[in-house]
Amino acid sequence: MLNKIMDYKLIYDQSKDLLEDYNKNKNKSNDHDDHKFREDMKLKYDYIFCNINSIFELCITGKMELKILEYMISQAEDIQKNNISSHDAEVKVGEKLVDKYVKPLTKK
Repeated sequence: MLNKIMDYKLIYDQSKDLLEDYNKNKNKSNDHDDHKFREDMKLKYDYIFCNINSIFELCITGKMELKILEYMISQAEDIQKNNISSHDAEVKVGEKLVDKYVKPLTKK
């Protein structure tokens, strides 16, 4: 959960842009190009690389879902505004992730 004071708009914007760059680059894949792409993206999207590396990694591998990120950011902003406790926000995010990823697996 994102709970320290951060630039959430910048997090979202860099994540969205990095996903777009990933999608443009994914067909040009070889080991050298992948390494250069990663190094270029570290510099270009240094805020998320340095501050929230897990989000950077999800984006650079094409695994980030922007709707989930938006929800997490909205919960973090609500914590900052004292609209919700950190615990309650974490529970809500956890429930959303379980509904999205775990429950579909249990239906099989």
